[in-house]
Formats: sequence, C-alpha cells, structure tokens
Amino acid sequence: DQEATLQLVSIKGKSENSYFHAINVSLLSLMLGKHLNLNSDQMRDLGVGALLHDMGNINLPSRLLRSTEPLSGPELKLYQMHPIYGAKLAQKLGNISNEVMAIIEQHHELIDGSGYPKKLKGAEITQLAKIVAVVNRYDNLCNNNNEEKCLSPFEAMSYMYAKQKSQFDERILSIFITNMGVYPPGTIVKLANGSIAAVISINPRALLLPNVIIYDPKIPWNEAPIIDLSEEQLKITESLRRTAVAQEVLEYLNLTERVNYYMDTENKTG
Repeated sequence: DQEATLQLVSIKGKSENSYFHAINVSLLSLMLGKHLNLNSDQMRDLGVGALLHDMGNINLPSRLLRSTEPLSGPELKLYQMHPIYGAKLAQKLGNISNEVMAIIEQHHELIDGSGYPKKLKGAEITQLAKIVAVVNRYDNLCNNNNEEKCLSPFEAMSYMYAKQKSQFDERILSIFITNMGVYPPGTIVKLANGSIAAVISINPRALLLPNVIIYDPKIPWNEAPIIDLSEEQLKITESLRRTAVAQEVLEYLNLTERVNYYMDTENKTG
C-alpha cells in the first residue's frame, strides 16, 4: 500500500524505534488475527491499521519519542494526543477505511476505561483496535527506549497477564498468550546444561520446550545449532533480560538493539 509505505518512511525519519515498532505490531497483530479467524477484509484493515497506528507521532517532537526518562505531566498529555493527530492525518489520505481509522484512534483505549484519548470502555472499542492494543502494549514492554526498563518477552507476557489482564479483551489476550507460548519468540533463556539460547519458535505440543538457537562460540554464528528442546529433553531454567547477556552473545544470536520476533509459518505461531 503506497500511502502506508510513505507514512512508515515519515515515521522512520522521526524515530527508527517507531518504524520497527510499527512493523512488529503489524506482524504480531496479523498472527493474532489469523487465530481469531478474521476474514480477508478484516485482515487487510488490521494490517494497515497496525502499520499506521502511531502515525500521529509525526506531529510530536523527536525528543519526546526518543526520551529514555519518564515524561513530565505536560509531555505526557502531549504524547497522549498522538491517536487524535493520527486520525486527522488519516482523514487527509482519503482512502482509509473506518476500521483502520478506529485502530489509529483507539489503540490506546482499554476495556476498563483507563486508556486514552477518549477513555472508551468495552464495546465502545472496535475488535481490531482491541487486537492492536494487546500487541502494542506487548511490544512497548519489550522495547522501551530505556534499555534498563525493557522486559524479556517472557516477563512482558507474564506481567500483562498478572497485572494488566482487566485492561484488555479477555479472549484476545488469552489467544495471544497461548499462541506466543510460555517463552515467546525472542526470549533469551538459560538451559539446564548452562547454555545460553534464544527462542525462535514455540512448540504447540510442549509450551515449556520451544525451539531454540544455541550460543556456542566454537561454532560459526551462521552454523549455530537449532534444537527442539522437547526432543533433547533439555529444560529452560530461567529467562534472561538482554542487559544480563554479554554483547558478543547478543550479536551471535542475531539479537539487535530491539527484541526480534520470528514467524513460524508451519505452526502459525509468532
């Protein structure tokens, strides 16, 4: 979609983090949409809306988007205007569907009414916006501007379920967690044998034993072993934050500055 592409380029100019965030949210939203059995029109609206959900950031100062410190009261109020700014920009494009418009305007609205900009509740929020709200929160928890505050995918999923469950559509959140797995793709883990690995896809038959790529400095990174933990009967002992892992390990596992998500097309999991 040409208009979507142009908006993404504009967002990237403001903040590269916003650009990759848009890509992450779009991919994971489409994955979730498949599991919710959306039809082709809904999937297209979901994909475009997820790509453009933060287009209102174009109207915000770059320093605000790149800030690693908590925003002040006035800064937070300005930031919370970006869904409205985005909806106004979308109207000017002329070929944006109502469903896409709703995603742009409602992706920070929450079921319990604690969201913004209009504090909508429950059925006042569209289904597609509810999907993007879940995925948007997940990626923001994993990829904070302040690296010290970034949660691992495992921690982000656990936090959303334990602390924020009332803010999201229960069915959508449940299906998202089920299909991302106990250890979502991109999670850095320590195995029972002491090895460090990165989860690349879940195992639907054994959620505690995903498929991982192993860090082994004696083997070239492009030949790094990928194993199914269920076949090896090798357990995960803990999930690791990126800040707890040496830079050479992150580079070897091809984990850049942001948490990566791997798409498993065979199992239709993230």
